[in-house]
Amino acid sequence: MDRSPVNKLFKTNTQDYVFVYTPQKVGSTTLVTSLRISLGRKINVLHIHDEVMLSVLNGINNVKINDIIKHLSIIGKNVYVIDVYRTPIERKISGFFEKISSFHFNNTEENINNYSIKRVIDRFNKLFPH
Repeated sequence: MDRSPVNKLFKTNTQDYVFVYTPQKVGSTTLVTSLRISLGRKINVLHIHDEVMLSVLNGINNVKINDIIKHLSIIGKNVYVIDVYRTPIERKISGFFEKISSFHFNNTEENINNYSIKRVIDRFNKLFPH
């Protein structure tokens, strides 16, 4: 692999690279934000879910994330890979609340804040009975 995908992903050439390589809806954005605030430009931090995201956001095609990680390791960089997991029910709850106003109730968040918790729970249980 040539270095061009690395150059597209990282603007700064450092010795240390952190990949937060996770599925969606696991709380990884919060982790990445904290890492970027605390580490600044000393360490490159990449938040990525899959190769589709790599293609859409960075225009990198036909390259696997694992190949980029391996390449950086081979050229002597320190590479840290963080994966975060949630149980399937936790992921469904997160997705439900992310789109609660527009997708699940077709109402404003302000109005939904006045709903009873029982109504919200009933709606969730009807959508995800298993």
